[in-house]
Amino acid sequence: MKMASGRVGTRLAACLLNVSEGRRKDVVEKIAKAAVCKDNGQERLQATVLNIFSDYDYNRSVITIAAPIESLEMDNNTEGDYCSSAIILGDTGGKDLETSNRGVGASPYVMNCNVTVDTQDLVTAKKIAGSIRGSSMGGLKGVQSMAFPHNGQIEIACNVESFDDTNNHLATEDELGYVSYSILERTYYYVSPQLIEASIQKLARNYGISTVGTALVGFTPEECKHCAAYALMNGVSEFWRVRGGIFM
Repeated sequence: MKMASGRVGTRLAACLLNVSEGRRKDVVEKIAKAAVCKDNGQERLQATVLNIFSDYDYNRSVITIAAPIESLEMDNNTEGDYCSSAIILGDTGGKDLETSNRGVGASPYVMNCNVTVDTQDLVTAKKIAGSIRGSSMGGLKGVQSMAFPHNGQIEIACNVESFDDTNNHLATEDELGYVSYSILERTYYYVSPQLIEASIQKLARNYGISTVGTALVGFTPEECKHCAAYALMNGVSEFWRVRGGIFM
């Protein structure tokens, strides 16, 4: 899957802001509002909150923010790690956009895919989570996973990182369930949510356990780029209100 080009005419960056508050919706919304407002309350013209995901049980929220990288004053000569959570989305000036780790402190694109299994057996759920982990033999590359009790069941929470494949091991990506996208002629991959769900379903069946739902927190890299370009081109500073926040 190749990412189509946008026409904002600048490089974009996204930040996944993790907040230890998921029960007071008004507080989370105020934090999100601060990302697109100056100290005097006026909106920043070149920043947008793309998504808010809050989880009551975990008491946490993830806020996705996007802006032109120039407005963040972060470039390849920047020292320090104050933008350590920033993700470079690429140049929108007529080129294919992609997530890259160019720039000091930038990181690969990360999304979250959470699969709920219908059991309260945490030991077994942890075995399933361990089996799909990228560091495990036969695991899914770029996936970090853990199992947590959630609403009387177990949630297998997966961080899904983008990565490049310098050794061409994923030449048959369509068969393997990996999705590719390109930035400046460099190809990156990530595991599709469908493959994560199917892998967990297969492992769970071995223990007589079924899955009851899958939630994608935030966006795929392609969705993030498209939403950011649309919101910034149209001056939508709180895109999450158009899309609808997710409060669990």
